[in-house]
Amino acid sequence: MFRNRMMGLLMLLTLACCPTAAAEPSASDRTGTRPGAEACDKTGVANLQRLYRIIGDPGSGANPVELRRQAQTLLESCTDDQLRTLADAQPGAPLSLDAALQLAWRSYAAGRPSEARSHLQPAPQASAAAPAAAGMPAKPPRQPQPAAPVPAYRSRVIGVLLPLSGRFAPFGAQVRRGMELAVADHNLSRSPVTLLWRDTNGDSAVTERLIAELAANPDVEAVIGPLTAATAGVAADAAQQAGLPLLALSQREHLAETGSWIFRSSLTSRQQGESLARFALQQGMRRFAILAPQNRLGQDLSEAFADAVKKGGGELTGQQQYPPGTTDYGPHLQQLLGIPQLSPAGRTPVEERPVIPFQALFIPENADRIVQLAPQLAYYGLKDIALLGSIGWYAPELPAMAGNSVEGAVVTSGFFPESPNPAVVAFVNLYRQRYGQSPTLLEAQGYDAAGLLLSALETQPPGDRAALRLALSRMEGHAGATGTTRFDAQGEALRDLFLLQIRDGRFVQINE
Repeated sequence: MFRNRMMGLLMLLTLACCPTAAAEPSASDRTGTRPGAEACDKTGVANLQRLYRIIGDPGSGANPVELRRQAQTLLESCTDDQLRTLADAQPGAPLSLDAALQLAWRSYAAGRPSEARSHLQPAPQASAAAPAAAGMPAKPPRQPQPAAPVPAYRSRVIGVLLPLSGRFAPFGAQVRRGMELAVADHNLSRSPVTLLWRDTNGDSAVTERLIAELAANPDVEAVIGPLTAATAGVAADAAQQAGLPLLALSQREHLAETGSWIFRSSLTSRQQGESLARFALQQGMRRFAILAPQNRLGQDLSEAFADAVKKGGGELTGQQQYPPGTTDYGPHLQQLLGIPQLSPAGRTPVEERPVIPFQALFIPENADRIVQLAPQLAYYGLKDIALLGSIGWYAPELPAMAGNSVEGAVVTSGFFPESPNPAVVAFVNLYRQRYGQSPTLLEAQGYDAAGLLLSALETQPPGDRAALRLALSRMEGHAGATGTTRFDAQGEALRDLFLLQIRDGRFVQINE
């Protein structure tokens, strides 16, 4: 797992062939182990050999990501003498190559480039076959370009602000799992990156202080987060003032407009409303109605949908809001239909109702409420209209629970785990391998947020925040679990959302 950094280290050694002064070896360099790590004993060496045998066996069925992580931890805990023994045991074998490279890193970090080069002498001849032996795809070594930045020998750092405690902690934990998966996969084959976790606890004052601390740390090149609306505004203001690239995860409106250092990759109400309206208009629908809950999210989604309908040449014939906890939606549906209010005893069959004045009804609700609301639509003759829903509709069990009342409904989503999109398939498989379950939108957003920054870091020299900001603004399209992402002039993520339709009792994707 270290061989992917081998060429970068060789370049460093070439450039550093005449150091002005050798650095004084640290305590860890003199002992040959990491600080706080126990030297691996005979059992540890045997475990290393066993791990490499399993990694090299494609039919083992084991998780290669987790096995390589275990192997790396054991290698880093070995003494220099143990590493030399492993390096000499079977020249050209994956374990021997990685042991030699670990020795080279230690020597270089201690200011001894000549010694580091000596550890790598066998590596160039043997490295071509090593990846295949370890079950990894072979890659030709990159040739250094004259204008290319010098690779960093130490891990690059991204700060992360998430609610890791408090009432939003479960959501923060989901996002964190996605980010950890992205970085672990990245570090297997590219320059290492470390995530520096910071807990906002959902508190704006804490968030502002943490941004200041991360901005003052020269190793931190950018920050991902925060997640909640209450913390996003102060984080954006502080990061903008400090000149620190911030990739926000909150749905708070106008967040990316804070300044040129602020980007946002999360799914927004406006994106959902526009996506649904565009789809319906393309299908030839022109008259729409909205039935929404009286809350902030319902209002935001309704406004976004209504604006998009009007801009696209459609007509909004009616809009109704109902209080939280509503169970009888009849009065609100009567208003949309333009018929008199009727008492429960005076309700008459659907056939006696007036002609429905709209072709599609947009309901920005959650799945548990749709289960109660949808069956009431048929009573008012709303069986043949198109139903449009927000991301809250997406719950795999909804079609079975709501039955025929939701058949044919079209909803938007920022993530669909059953999508045939190759980037989605790769993410879902990787996540299931590591965690043994299917991911949700939050894990997918965390995975893609980390992936966006990792891609930008690969193209820029370490420590240059301005160059990283420019790289993000010019990103042409990052293919991820939530779609292909780029940013507009204000730093808002642009992506095509997933359109899902309920067909034969299940959700299916209807766009590419």
